[in-house]
Amino acid sequence: MTCKEVEKWIPLFLRDDLDTDDLREFMEHIDKCEECREELSIQFLDTEMLSWHPLKPFVHTSQCFWYRKVWQGWRQAMYLIYKMS
Repeated sequence: MTCKEVEKWIPLFLRDDLDTDDLREFMEHIDKCEECREELSIQFLDTEMLSWHPLKPFVHTSQCFWYRKVWQGWRQAMYLIYKMS
């Protein structure tokens, strides 16, 4: 499995939509590839942040410039915290 394939499968993994064989192959690659583990962490944090954000029910992210800017800053901060740990 290539990194490109894993990147496409990360959203499926986060939604628990991979079958057993695909999941095994995905996890084997994630265990061996630091870059893909990092991308998985970033996408996981993105997913978690969107799931609890208090403005989500009221504002669509693509319609609000300041919301996107705040979100980008938060994502960068979370990435830096992850890199320092």
